[in-house]
Amino acid sequence: MLSLLLLLLLLVLGNCSALLPQNSLRVAADGAIPPFSTDPYYVYPGGAGGEINTSGKHGMGVILADLNENEPLPFSTIQDEAIVLRSTYFYREELKVQEYIVPAFRGQENSAPYGKRRIKIKLWGGGGGGCGGGRGKQLDPSLPRIDPVTGETYRSQGHAGGYVEANLLLPINEKLSITLGEGGNTEGSQSSTLGGRGGFNGGLPGRDDGMSGGGGGGGLSSIKLNGTVIIAAFGGRGGGNTTYCTADGGMGGSLRGFSPELGGYIDEQWVAPVDESYSDCPSFPYATDISHDFASFTWNAGSNHYHQNSKDTQVDKYIVYLAEAPYKTEHNQTACSNIQDYKLHEHVARSHVNNNSTAELTGLMPNSSYCFLVEGFSKDGLSLGKQAAHFTTKSEPTNNWRREIIHQSMTNSFEVNPDNDSPWCQHSKSQPSGRRGHSLSVVNDQIYIFGGSTVKCFCDFDSKDEKNKCFSENVFSNELWHYDSLTNEFKLLGAENAPRGREQHSMTVLPDKSIILIGGRSTENTDMIINQDFSVLGDIWRLIAPHNITSHVVNGENSEQLQLPVALKQGEVIHHKRTVSLNSLGIEDGQDMCVKDLQLELLLLELDCASDLDYISLTGDLNLEEMRETKLFVNTANSRNYGCHNDTARKKFIFADDASESLLAHPALPSGTFRPASSLSVFKGLPIAGEWTISIARSQPQHNMNITNNPLLVEWKLHVDVQPCVPVGKWKKLEPEPALSMPPRYDHTAIAVGSSIYVLGGQSSGFFNDMWRLDVEETITWTELKPPATQKKLWPRQQGQATLLAPFGLLLYGGLETGSHTEKGYDLWMYEFISGEWKTVPVASDSELLPHHRYRTSLGLLREKSVPAAIMFGGDGGLLSNSYKNSYGFTPNTFLDDVWTLSLGNPALSRPKKDHKDQFCAWRLKSESTFHQMWKKSCGWKREDEQLPLECDFYDVLTMAWCLEQYQSV
Repeated sequence: MLSLLLLLLLLVLGNCSALLPQNSLRVAADGAIPPFSTDPYYVYPGGAGGEINTSGKHGMGVILADLNENEPLPFSTIQDEAIVLRSTYFYREELKVQEYIVPAFRGQENSAPYGKRRIKIKLWGGGGGGCGGGRGKQLDPSLPRIDPVTGETYRSQGHAGGYVEANLLLPINEKLSITLGEGGNTEGSQSSTLGGRGGFNGGLPGRDDGMSGGGGGGGLSSIKLNGTVIIAAFGGRGGGNTTYCTADGGMGGSLRGFSPELGGYIDEQWVAPVDESYSDCPSFPYATDISHDFASFTWNAGSNHYHQNSKDTQVDKYIVYLAEAPYKTEHNQTACSNIQDYKLHEHVARSHVNNNSTAELTGLMPNSSYCFLVEGFSKDGLSLGKQAAHFTTKSEPTNNWRREIIHQSMTNSFEVNPDNDSPWCQHSKSQPSGRRGHSLSVVNDQIYIFGGSTVKCFCDFDSKDEKNKCFSENVFSNELWHYDSLTNEFKLLGAENAPRGREQHSMTVLPDKSIILIGGRSTENTDMIINQDFSVLGDIWRLIAPHNITSHVVNGENSEQLQLPVALKQGEVIHHKRTVSLNSLGIEDGQDMCVKDLQLELLLLELDCASDLDYISLTGDLNLEEMRETKLFVNTANSRNYGCHNDTARKKFIFADDASESLLAHPALPSGTFRPASSLSVFKGLPIAGEWTISIARSQPQHNMNITNNPLLVEWKLHVDVQPCVPVGKWKKLEPEPALSMPPRYDHTAIAVGSSIYVLGGQSSGFFNDMWRLDVEETITWTELKPPATQKKLWPRQQGQATLLAPFGLLLYGGLETGSHTEKGYDLWMYEFISGEWKTVPVASDSELLPHHRYRTSLGLLREKSVPAAIMFGGDGGLLSNSYKNSYGFTPNTFLDDVWTLSLGNPALSRPKKDHKDQFCAWRLKSESTFHQMWKKSCGWKREDEQLPLECDFYDVLTMAWCLEQYQSV
C-alpha cells in the first residue's frame, strides 16, 4: 500500500508527465438510462431507452483530438478549456453516414502531415423502443420481471444503448465513417404488426404475440476505418417479456460473434499503448499565424500548470530558439529534435493572466523550413522540459491571375443554320454569353452582372423547309446574372420591371447595399438588335441587391401562448414558443426570407444552482419535414460540481458561433457572450418564418442546500440576419426633380461618396467635360458641379478601361490608347493616394495564366478572401470579326465570356500601412478641417448655397471615397 501511495505521489508531483486516461472501456446498459450519462461530453437524450409507447433515442458520439492538454487554444482564459473546442459531436442526421478526418497536429496544417494522432472516442448505441400495447395481467408497466431460470431482468421500457470509450492511435488525414444507431421504434413498420420496428443499423423488430408488441431494438453505432469497424457501441434491447407486455422486445444491433452483453466492440490493434508518454511541459506550441516572412506561436505550461505543489517545478519563464530545418529522417520527415544549431530568439516570461505565452518570428525567408523550440525554466533556472515544432513559411505572395472554371448546372444547347453563313447559336441558362460594356457590382462578395452588348440567337420556323432557321445578332442585353465566387456558378436571376438593355452604363453600390443604374447606350428597337438606330439614355434605376442581407430582432415577449417571465420549475422542461411571420419583421410578403446568421440573447433571473440546469436548446419548426434543434448549453461535470449561491442578479447570455469562449467552461454561468454547445449554423439557409422555441430543462436538485429563490426566464431575443431564399432582382425607376437634370450619356465614370454619386464626363453626340452629383437619400436631385478648368489626365489609358477602388489604391486594367492593343495581361496600373502617383503593378509572368488584353470589361473587389482579390468578367478582345458593323466598334470585335480573379498579395503593391492611411485621411474627414470646409464649397456644394461652387477635382472625390473605405467598381 505504501509503495502504491508513493507511486501516486510521484505521478502528481511529476513536472513533465500527465496521467493518461484509461485506454478502453465498454459497458452494456442496465435500464433505460444510458451508461456514463453523467459524462461531461454526453448530451441528453443520446442513446436513452424509450418509455412505454415511446421510441428509443438515437445514438451519439464524441471524438476528441486533444487528449493531454498539450495543444493550447489561443485566447483561452481558463484552465479547463471549453469542451466544445476540444471535441467534435456527432448526432444522427438524415445522412446516415457521417465523416471525420483525423486532424494534423497544430502547427503542421501548412505542411505535409504525417504520423499518427491519438484520438479519444466516446460512443453510445441507439436506445431500444418501449413496448407498445400492453395486454398482460400486471397493469403497472414500471415493474420489471426477473427470469427465474436465467436471472435476467426484463423491462417494459427499452434498454439504453451500450457505451464504448477508447484511446486510439490513428493515421493522420485518414477518413473515419461514423454511423449512429437509430432508436428502436415502439410501432411496427406495418399497421397490422404490434411489434416495434428495429432501429437502423442492426436493430431487430419486437415480437407480436397477438396481445402486445415488444419494442424494436436500437441500432448499432459504429466507426469504420477503410471499411472495417474499429469501434462500435451496441444498440439497446427493446422493452418487453414482462407481465405488462408479454411480447419479447427486439435485440439491439451488434456485431456478429459478439455478445450484446459486452455493450460494444473495440479493435485492439488501434488502441494507443498505455506507456506512450507525452512531454507536455511546456505544451506543444501552436502556430497561430504563418506567412511568407512571419510566424507566431502560442503555448502554455502544459501539465506543469496543473501540478504546482512544488515551487521548484513551477514554470517561471521560457527561452525560444529558432533554427533552419534541413535535416530529414529516413522517411523524409523533418526532425527538429536532432538539430544542433538552434539560435536564441528571445526570453518570454510566463503569463500569469491566462497561462498562454506567445512569440513572434519576423524576417523569415519565403518557402523555407524552420524549427521552433521552446524550453521552460523554473525561477532557479531548472529546465522543466522543451517542445519543438516544425513549420514551413509560405511562398512570397504574388499578384496572380487565375482563370475560374465555371460549374454549369445544365448543358448548353446549340442551333445552326446550314443555309446561312451565321455561326453556331449557343443557348445557356447557366452562364452568360460573351459581352462587353456590362457592369459588375459586388455586394457582400455576391457578384451581379448587368447588361452589355452580347450575341443572341434568333430562330424562326420555316414552314416550307419544316425546320428552324437560326441566326445570331448583336443585341443590348438587360439580363441580370449572379455569380457565386465560392462555387463558381452563374445564375440568371428573375427581374421585376427590368430596365431596357444597354451597355456602357454605370452601376454604383451605395452604403445601404442598393445599386444605382445611370444612363448607357441602347437602341429604339424592341428586339434590342444593335444597328445604327442608337439612343443615349439618361434614366436612373435602383436595384435592391437580390442577396441583400437585413437584420431583425425576434422578441420572445410577443409570444401568443405563454407570457414572460416564466418560472423554471424543478424537474420540468419549459418550452416558450414564438411564431414568426414576415409581417412581424416588417418584411413585405411575396418573397420568402431565409436565415443568413443568427444569435440568441437570453435573460435569466435568480439562477442559484447551475448544477440544476440540464440544458438550454433552440428549436425551429420552420414548415419543413423535420424540426431543427441545437443545444445552447448542456450540463457538464464542472457545472454539476459547482456549489449553489444565493444570487438575485440577472444573467444575460448571448450565444453566437463566433464567440471566443463557451459557456460550458464556466461552471458559475456568468453573463457574457459565448459559443453554443452545438452550432447555430443548423438554421442557416432555412426560412425565418415559422415557430421558434426556447427550451430550458431544470432537474431535481443534486444537492442538500436550502435555496429559496425561484429562477425565471425573463426574456429572450433572436438577432437574425436574413436574405431572400430565392433571389430576385427588384428594379425601381427613380424620377429626379425636374428643376435640373444631367444630360443623357454613356461611357461616363461614376463613384459613390456616402449616399451621393459623382458622375464625370461620358459621351453622347460628343464628349462631355462636366461633373454632376446625384443625391438619392431623401429626394432624387441632380447638382451640376464645377470641374477644374484644366483637369489633368485621369487615367493612363484613353478609354474603355476598367477601374476598381481598393484598400491599397485605385486599380486600373485594360482599355484602349489610340485604338491599339498592348501586351496582354501586363496592362495593370495602380494609383497611390498617399504619393499621388500612378504605378505599374507587377503580375506573375506565366503567359498561359494571363488573360488577353481587353476593353469594356469590368472589375469588382472580393473583400472576404484571405488575400484581397479582383474579379473580372468578359470584355471585348478585338481579335475576330463578328456581326458588329465597323462604323460602331473601335475595331473588329470579339466578345469574351471568361471569368478571372487577380489575387493581390505582393508587397510590391505598396499597400499603405494603417497608421499612414489614418494620418492621410484623418484631417480630411474632420468636419472642422480646411479640406472638409473646401469640400463643402466644391464637391459637396448645394444649389441652395449662396455662393457659386468652387472647382471640384475628381481626384478629391476618389480620395474621399478611399478614406471612407467605400471600395467599389468605378
